[in-house]
Amino acid sequence: MTRWLETTSDSRPHHWTALALLTAVILVRWWSFVMSPETLIDEGIYLEAFQQVVDGEDPYGASGFYYPRTFALLGGWLVGSLGELAVRSLMRLASVVGLATLVWIAACQWPAPWRWRVAACAVYVSVAPAVNYGIAVGNVTFVITAMVLFGLLIWSRRPWTAGLVLGASTAIKPLAPLAILSLFVHRPRPATRSNLIAGGVAGLLAAAILASNLGYLATTSGTVGRLPFIRSISLNRILVLLGLEVSPVVVAALLGGVLVVLVRLRPMSRREILCFGGLAAVVAVPIIWSHTLLLTLPLQVVALHTAVNRRRQPGSGDGLWLRYEWIFVLLGVATLQLTEGAGAIDDQTLLFQLVILTGAYLAAEA
Repeated sequence: MTRWLETTSDSRPHHWTALALLTAVILVRWWSFVMSPETLIDEGIYLEAFQQVVDGEDPYGASGFYYPRTFALLGGWLVGSLGELAVRSLMRLASVVGLATLVWIAACQWPAPWRWRVAACAVYVSVAPAVNYGIAVGNVTFVITAMVLFGLLIWSRRPWTAGLVLGASTAIKPLAPLAILSLFVHRPRPATRSNLIAGGVAGLLAAAILASNLGYLATTSGTVGRLPFIRSISLNRILVLLGLEVSPVVVAALLGGVLVVLVRLRPMSRREILCFGGLAAVVAVPIIWSHTLLLTLPLQVVALHTAVNRRRQPGSGDGLWLRYEWIFVLLGVATLQLTEGAGAIDDQTLLFQLVILTGAYLAAEA
């Protein structure tokens, strides 16, 4: 038993056990939301759009529904078949499993004993602000994030499955297109053609889905006018504040060109494309909420582990950056974890960040 707990192995029994434990932890910790008889904020938006479809009306008549029509059609069919209560329960269960999956995928990028990773994940899903926010409002982002990261994880072994998962995710929330592009055009290390299969299948499926959701693409352009009044760290908002009102679709296309150049610069390992793909999925989102940033969780884990490991190596104290690199990386991770994204209406997040910055400064001085 001790060997089983201490191993760094990524065997299937370890994965399934970890997912089961994390699912149980999430259910216990967030029981009041998961089992709430009340409809949560974002759930209400989804269910209203689903009901619009059931009634034969336009789902975009539901206030706040900024999702592809395919999501509304799927939800409408489920509501008509199973009823609203069952669909609400399914969405909550999917979010719990999705959260457990995405956090475990990120944790597996840390070469620590299995029990350490499980313990760290259990603490994270219990206290992380992004988890709290996503669970409390009943958003589907955990499901989509898990699908994107899972596809970016398995593409080399199961390219067809990865392509289908990545492409299908765009039917609910199109976060994956730039991740798919990065996967397709990058140079794998070791060399393989699996990325072409996975990226090609995902790209074709995503293109077909988005082509059937042209109305949704039009609504994304309508968000530009709201950006100055929403506290979001997205590139789209920065451009608007600079006086450049560019459609999010155009911004995504331009970023796609930049990403193609970056991923072609040198061969990338499977772990690198997982991290880069998650980052690529975030950069073009018009309004970034805190739970959207969980797409960068594998990158945060890898960056922090690399910085700390490099600090322990002989001669790592030479140079200011190498000496304090781990502190800078830790500050970056803390900032991403504590930000409230578009939900940050007050200055509480800024206060937390100032406290951390001050503590890191004093630690560096010592």
